[in-house]
Amino acid sequence: MDNKTARQVALQFKIAQNCRANRGAKNLADWQLAEKKAPFVYPPGMMAEYLANTVFLAIFLFFKT
Repeated sequence: MDNKTARQVALQFKIAQNCRANRGAKNLADWQLAEKKAPFVYPPGMMAEYLANTVFLAIFLFFKT
């Protein structure tokens, strides 16, 4: 690979990286906007899991003492 080709490949790689970085920043901005509109709430399935873990932990600690 000669110098010119190497430079072109490096440039393409840099452009691709910039596109990826911009897309990531856009996704983050979208998330932050969504968070501002509605504060985070547990999805229904996750809430059940959270409650189950809490109850289990409470019982476990109660019997451990």
